[in-house]
Amino acid sequence: MLGVLIFDALPGLFVGIGISMLLLLTARPAPNVAVLGRTPGAATVWVDRARHPGSIAEPGVLVVRVESGLYFANADHVR
Repeated sequence: MLGVLIFDALPGLFVGIGISMLLLLTARPAPNVAVLGRTPGAATVWVDRARHPGSIAEPGVLVVRVESGLYFANADHVR
């Protein structure tokens, strides 16, 4: 918005595109993909199995959580 206000519509658009590309390139390309398991007890809470070794995996099902935004640059890592 500041680029449009300071320069004009077209140059401000290019400033916005440039800033968006820089933010995209500096974003974390490999987010943490956590494998989840249930906590033992009455309440069903899904937790990261790496942080909570006492959690129980669901038999026959893999439950995961991507701990970042999913976009084209990190889709291969998540897959």
